Amino acid sequence: MLRNLLRALHHFSLFFVAHIKNAIALKTAFYLEVVGMMLNNTAFVIIWIFFFSSVGTINGWGSTEAIGLNALVAIAYGVSFGFAGGASTLAQQVNSGNFDNFLISPVSLYVRVLSSRSQISAFGDIIYGVILFVVYAYLTQLSFLSLALLVLSIPLGALIMINFVLITSLVAFLIPDTVAVASNIFELLISPSLYPSGLYSRGMKFFFTFIIPAITIAGLPIELIANPNLSTFVTLLALSAFWFFLAKFLLKKAVLKYESGNLIGYKG
Repeated sequence: MLRNLLRALHHFSLFFVAHIKNAIALKTAFYLEVVGMMLNNTAFVIIWIFFFSSVGTINGWGSTEAIGLNALVAIAYGVSFGFAGGASTLAQQVNSGNFDNFLISPVSLYVRVLSSRSQISAFGDIIYGVILFVVYAYLTQLSFLSLALLVLSIPLGALIMINFVLITSLVAFLIPDTVAVASNIFELLISPSLYPSGLYSRGMKFFFTFIIPAITIAGLPIELIANPNLSTFVTLLALSAFWFFLAKFLLKKAVLKYESGNLIGYKG
């Protein structure tokens, strides 16, 4: 199992380096995409700061927590689309018939799909998220334990986002021309994740934790810092494992529905 993990990480690194080299070849576009994404995200967090400055704290959530929330969402999004952007384009690959290239690759199908694309603007999200994370850690004066829990929660949230995106893209194996459908389903995850979980009712919190795992990406980790407890972290860990294994299982089942587009041309 360890050998498979190391092999997967090796392939991820090779594909990632290739994507970055291609992007940097167009330096102006690369920098514009990264900076543009950072500016767009900054405008959003400013809105939340003004909101909480006007209404005050709501169920333990204020401006500081909103900063932490946006930091974790940005990092999770950046990691998901920067390192595993292929999940978001799978529906397009299936509809065009280019999925054939994944089937003949010697690399694990799951790894090959995720690493097939890197969204360069996502690195703007990562940089922005890290900056906000530092600001949040400074404002809250995080203890070593809280900082460790928060850092550990970042890859778990990213793993949930990556596999949720992959699952939404699998609709393409059942229904043709579903790129827009997959994108709309993804919005059910990303939009609620940007709202403080303290604004949701108990029923909505349950829905956005266990059905559409939006809160698990950032809201749950921020609540974990406010009220540290092992059960919340174990829940986050269990949900990330659940979505990982569910995505791999459904991908294998979905491939059985695929009809070749006869566009085979090995690309590495």
